[in-house]
Amino acid sequence: MRVPAWCGGGAGAGAGVRVRVRRCGGGGAAVRGAVRRCGGCAGAGAGAVADPRAERAKHPGVLVSPRRPFARSSWRGRAARARERTERASRARGRSGEPDARSGGRAGGEAARRRGGRAGDTPACTRGASRSFRPLADWAIPAQESPKRPPSTGAKPPRLGPTHPQHDVEMTARRPLPLVLRDASFRVRDALHRGVSRGRLEACDLVRPFHGIRSAVPPRTVDERARALAPRLRHDQVFSHVTAAAILGIPLPRRFEGSPRLHVTTIGVDQALRVRGAVGHRAQHGAVRSTHSRGVPLSTPADTFVALGTMLTLDELIIAGDALVGWLGWATFDELARAVRRRRGRRGVVKLRLALEEVRAGSRSPGETRTRLALVRRGLPEPDLNHDVIVGGRWIACVDLAYPEARVAIEYESDLHRTDPATFRKDLTRGENLKDVDWWLVRATADDVGRGLERFVQRVTRLLDTGRRRPHDRRMATLR
Repeated sequence: MRVPAWCGGGAGAGAGVRVRVRRCGGGGAAVRGAVRRCGGCAGAGAGAVADPRAERAKHPGVLVSPRRPFARSSWRGRAARARERTERASRARGRSGEPDARSGGRAGGEAARRRGGRAGDTPACTRGASRSFRPLADWAIPAQESPKRPPSTGAKPPRLGPTHPQHDVEMTARRPLPLVLRDASFRVRDALHRGVSRGRLEACDLVRPFHGIRSAVPPRTVDERARALAPRLRHDQVFSHVTAAAILGIPLPRRFEGSPRLHVTTIGVDQALRVRGAVGHRAQHGAVRSTHSRGVPLSTPADTFVALGTMLTLDELIIAGDALVGWLGWATFDELARAVRRRRGRRGVVKLRLALEEVRAGSRSPGETRTRLALVRRGLPEPDLNHDVIVGGRWIACVDLAYPEARVAIEYESDLHRTDPATFRKDLTRGENLKDVDWWLVRATADDVGRGLERFVQRVTRLLDTGRRRPHDRRMATLR
C-alpha cells in the first residue's frame, strides 16, 4: 500500500485540491505515491477540485488521474510507461547532461532524472512520504534479447551442476511403510496410528481400491478385492451372495464374472455397509452364519446357496447346488435343506425348494448338470452320474452319464478336452476301450445342450431303444 504524501508543489500551494499524482514536477519536486491535497504549482484555490485535464496542461510531465495511481496492468507495462514519461520530461527540461552536485558525472545526472529534479536538489514534496520510496524508473527492467537456441543435433544436453553420485538421484526415496502394511491392504486410520504421515498415504505408489483403504498392488480378482475391503468390515459383517460364491468356487453365470461390486451382509440390527463399490444387505440374527475362507469372513456355503436364490435362475441354482454337494464338497444335501427351511417366508424360497428337488450328488461339472437336466426334461430316464464301466471284473472307464442297461455312455466335451493334449488323448483311448466291450459313446458339446438339443435327445433316445432290444454291433477285435 502506498502512503499518501503532501505536495506543496512550487508557488502558492493551497489546501482543498483533491487529486492523485504519480509524479509531480512542480517546482522541481519529486514525490512517489498518491497526493491527497495539492494546491498545484499555479496556486489553486482552497476547496477547488482539480480537473485532471487542466492539471496535465499546467504540469508537463505530471500524471494526474482521478483513479488509482496504478492501473490493473502488468508491472512490465507500468515500468515501460514510466520510463517513457521520465525520458520525455527530461528532454523537455533540457537537464539530461547536468552533473549531480553530490556524486558528479553522468551517474549523478541519471540519478537526479530518476528522482524527477536537478542533481543535488532536495525534494520539496517528501514531507509525510513513505520511507520505502523507490523511484518508479528504478522499477523498469530493460528489455533483453533472449538468446537464440542452438539447432538440435539429437544429442542429449550436458548435465549441469555437481557430478557427485549423491546428486544423480532424480527424486527423493519414499519412506518405507511398516512391515505389517507392506503386503496387504490397510485402513488409513490404522496407518496413521502407526506413525505413517498423511503425505505418505497420498503418494502415487499406493492405490485406493475403496474409500479409506490403501494397497500397494491394485486388486483385480474377486478374492483380491474382498481382501482389500476386509479391513473395513465389522465383526458382524460378512461377504455373501455372488461374492461369497465366487470365493468358494461355485460356478456362476458370465454376467456376474466381471461385476466389480462386492456383496456384504450385516447380521443383526446395525446399518448395512455403505461404501462405493460394495452392495450392503441385512439379515436377522440366526438367519446367516459366518465362516472364514481365504483370509476373509463370508457366509457359510449353505447360506450362500440360499442367498443366491434371489439372483440366479432355477437351472443356475441347480448347478450351484450340484457343485456344493458334488465336486466341491462344501456342503451336504441335508445342510442345504436346513438352510432353505430357515428361509421360510422370504423372497426366493419357492425357487430354492424346486432346485433342491433336482440337486444331485456326483456331478463333476456344470456341463454334466445341464446335460442331465436336458435329458430328464425331455422325457428320458435319469442317467447315472460318473458311472464306472466294469466288464468281467475289469474296470474299463468312468463316464459322465451312463445308461448301463442299454450300454450307452455320454461324455460332455468342454474346450478343455480340445485344448489340452493329454485330455484329448485320454478321451480317444476311453472311447476305443468302450467300443471293445460293446458300449456306445455319445459325445456332447455346448451346442448339443443348446440350440441342437432336440436332435441330441432324438439320437440318445434311438440308441437307448436299440440297446434294450438287441446287442450292439461289435467290432472284429483281434485280442488273441
